[in-house]
Amino acid sequence: MNENIIGTWILKKFTFENETGSVNNWDENAKGLLIYTRNGFMSASLCGKNDSEFYSGRYEINENTVIHKVENATDRKKLNNNLHRNIKLSDDKKTLFITAEEFCPGKVSNLIWEKSE
Repeated sequence: MNENIIGTWILKKFTFENETGSVNNWDENAKGLLIYTRNGFMSASLCGKNDSEFYSGRYEINENTVIHKVENATDRKKLNNNLHRNIKLSDDKKTLFITAEEFCPGKVSNLIWEKSE
């Protein structure tokens, strides 16, 4: 999986799912970039109509989980924390599905990223 996630990914969809199963878009016009380098660094940026977030640091992969080790962030609460992301790649390795829980308490975030060519 390591080699397959290296590169630049463009956000295609970002939704929240609450405990009842209701799904809502974070922002239909959201923009985002996710970058993984060969030497173990990562950067994530998300920009929506009313909110934006950026963080970067190192990463490691354990089976179907990528751990973002935050060293720089616009949200100071994320600094020096490990953010665990469940990941799955499409069969053609061009789409990355990420699930996370800490974006919004009580909700699961689902992000779909497309590999940049």
